[in-house]
Amino acid sequence: MAKRLKEKKIFPDLMLSSPAKRALSTSKRIAKILGYSKRSIKKDRSLYHAEEETILSVVRDVNDKHKRIMIFGHNPGLTDFVNSIMTAQQQNFDNIPTCAVIAFEFDTNHWNNITWGTGKLLFFDYPKSRED
Repeated sequence: MAKRLKEKKIFPDLMLSSPAKRALSTSKRIAKILGYSKRSIKKDRSLYHAEEETILSVVRDVNDKHKRIMIFGHNPGLTDFVNSIMTAQQQNFDNIPTCAVIAFEFDTNHWNNITWGTGKLLFFDYPKSRED
């Protein structure tokens, strides 16, 4: 998935991860391929099995100097978050697969302005969507 992000020229300003072993391991592997310092990954305990409201709170607390963030967490909270953050006319996801990547953009320059239903889905990709 990191190779696919690199192909799309998607490079984060900030990577936030649950401290869980699998989430952190995934974030470190992706960081390496994207040229992001593994030491710069911010572990956030509140992302550990977080519900959608908690994830929104984490996003809203991001410093505005960061324009692109990546979040590594857990289901079902991430799936619920994604379905709630998307604008109403977009599809809902039953379950986001392991290591899936979902990208959104928001019509704001301030993370604390993000609310439910304001994310425009840019793309959704997951490991089994194609063979590399």
